[in-house]
Amino acid sequence: MMRKATPVAPHRAAVVLLAERNFNGSAAPHAAQQRAMATYESVLHVTARFEVVDAHERPDTVLEYTECLYRVSVSKRYPVLRGEVTYRLRDGTPLRRSSKGYFDTLDGVCRLFTVEAVEKSDAAC
Repeated sequence: MMRKATPVAPHRAAVVLLAERNFNGSAAPHAAQQRAMATYESVLHVTARFEVVDAHERPDTVLEYTECLYRVSVSKRYPVLRGEVTYRLRDGTPLRRSSKGYFDTLDGVCRLFTVEAVEKSDAAC
């Protein structure tokens, strides 16, 4: 059941209606509205490096990236949110970690086998 929205600026109306629909009139709509209107800065950190080889024994390096989301605020400090983890070859080709021991390209054409984890950083979010 949707309530009639009170007159608000057009860009805020969608947020208010979305919050009402998700939380069904509880005290949470205001918090949801604040989160929806917040501005986040996305920063990618290199968190690991893996030495890999393909089926023809050609060596390469896979980089693990972790996305950290920093909420931008002038007056308050908020905890950093951890985003998704992505993998790319040194040349920028995106990969999928299919198993602990190997990586696949997104099109499934090439599989890379892990030789060793060269570096693992704890500097993630």
